[in-house]
Amino acid sequence: MTDGQRSTIALTCAHALLGGVATFFVPPDGGLKGLAVLGSSLLFWLLARHHLARATQPAQPCADAPAATHAFTLEAERQLKAERDFSRGLIDSLPAPFFLFDESGHLVQWNRFVHDLTGLDDDQLMRRDARRLVIPEQEPMLAHRLDTTLQAGAASAEVLLQRRGREPAPFLLVSRRVQLDGQPHVIVVGTDLTERKFAERAIKRLNTELERRVGERTAQLSAALAELESFSYSVSHDLRTPLRAIEGYSSIIGTDYADRLDDEAREMLRRVRAAAYRMSQLIDDLLTLSRVSRKPLERRQVDLSRLARTLCDELQQQEPERMIRVDIAPNLEVNADPSLMRTVLENLLGNAWKFTGHTEHAEIRMAATRHEGHAAFVVRDNGAGFDMRYRDNLFHPFQRLHTDREFPGTGIGLATVARIMRRHGGEVWAEGEVGRGAAVYFSLDGPASPDETGGVKAESGGLGGSPD
Repeated sequence: MTDGQRSTIALTCAHALLGGVATFFVPPDGGLKGLAVLGSSLLFWLLARHHLARATQPAQPCADAPAATHAFTLEAERQLKAERDFSRGLIDSLPAPFFLFDESGHLVQWNRFVHDLTGLDDDQLMRRDARRLVIPEQEPMLAHRLDTTLQAGAASAEVLLQRRGREPAPFLLVSRRVQLDGQPHVIVVGTDLTERKFAERAIKRLNTELERRVGERTAQLSAALAELESFSYSVSHDLRTPLRAIEGYSSIIGTDYADRLDDEAREMLRRVRAAAYRMSQLIDDLLTLSRVSRKPLERRQVDLSRLARTLCDELQQQEPERMIRVDIAPNLEVNADPSLMRTVLENLLGNAWKFTGHTEHAEIRMAATRHEGHAAFVVRDNGAGFDMRYRDNLFHPFQRLHTDREFPGTGIGLATVARIMRRHGGEVWAEGEVGRGAAVYFSLDGPASPDETGGVKAESGGLGGSPD
């Protein structure tokens, strides 16, 4: 047998492996005659390799070449028929649809699953247009995917396959281009998506239910906010009226009847006016706490250094007799809501100013630092400080660590700061030591470069304003 003949056998066997027609015959004398053989599996390839190996051995003398040739032909046909039956059995046993389309998109081979799925017989399936296998809306899409397979070699599509007398079934079709008999064909294998589609519908139902519940909760929250606004209106108007009356009449009594009051009466009157003033201040703080939750954020660049210096000047004007050292680092900027940041610094600097009231050489510092890769800021003082065991209570409303006699206040300030920080996606925390001051840190969302902190580092040691 020549090298050219062996090459011809190898090429035709490769076609047979892909499901094509292999035309060859190798008799014992090494000659090459024509025999049409149909094969489509790996066993056919192994059989061909066996004959090819025999053909490469030296030719043996044969007394009766025609008889031997006939016997070999019959044996080859028997083996190849068994191989065809075995291959067909494998394809029919696939638990998924198998299609083979020619270049024009007509069905030329299929498996039993396709019979059971579509309800069509062999005559109806033979050379059936691929587009007629799916619902009408998907016919152009399937034709396009087959063209893509012929050009690019592979494609996939989710389709609804038609079923006689039943609802279309969802399948994922994966296609590959093959060469059979020198002509391009398309092999398509499907995966049943019924369970996945069922799961998708279940998820969609759950999402719809979730959206409904969210809508209900949102409506409830809106109602609660409306009630809160109504309450805030009542607080800001209805409750202030009796407070103004108490303050007004107390002032008249203190002025017009001062000569008729003894020391005890004057002290009681002072306490009444102080309580009315404290209640008015508490109302203002509660309203501020309520507003910071509802106010829309209007972010812009805020110069914290300039804002802090302005607030410290206002505090100094209120108590010009106080000697206090204030150190505000330059170039402290942040992208935030300006009015809310003013509220933050009013509370933090106000606390620092207040809690250094009993300190001989009072100091307040504001600087920049970094916390977990984010820009942060710190307000420090050397005032009264606080016990770190109670730091978790600092940012809750009405939680005060000092009495009114020591330091007046309402206990709302740091709760307001914490709420503002949460609205900006940031956080606030504090460190302190009794008698040595405290430091209140705050950071907004987003990491910052060193330039964004103004190149200023917070000092180690030293503490900032004791919180209220």
